[in-house]
Amino acid sequence: MSVARGYTRIALGKVSNPPILPIPGVRAGNNVPFSLKKTRRNWKPNTARFTWPVGVVAGAMNRVMAARQTLEADPAAKVATRDLYPRLNKIKMTRQQSREVLKAGGLEGMLLSRPSKHFTHQGRALRNEMFEKLHELRRSLDSNQQS
Repeated sequence: MSVARGYTRIALGKVSNPPILPIPGVRAGNNVPFSLKKTRRNWKPNTARFTWPVGVVAGAMNRVMAARQTLEADPAAKVATRDLYPRLNKIKMTRQQSREVLKAGGLEGMLLSRPSKHFTHQGRALRNEMFEKLHELRRSLDSNQQS
């Protein structure tokens, strides 16, 4: 089992996860008011914790297929959509980074569109696992087409 595969299994079960994009540090400078009396101050990054759905990394298709079979067998069964799609809970990132993730098409779109040097260690592990899953899907599709 690879390091990346083990990380995602742990990450999906956690209540809170470490950042996958680097958080900028605290910047210092002078606050210059109208009186021109300089006072030192700090600018802290605007960070928050976000929960992002993941599909390919966590094998969401298997869960969706199982839920469909459950609904076909028992139409009265209640299956919540939040139970179908796994999530990475409370990833710390800045507000600007959250907008970048949305623009890239979600967390998986961000992992696909950026090179690995833009991520933290945990982000690289997720990215590597995502590419492993995509290669497995491609191999299985190729083997199905050949047979």
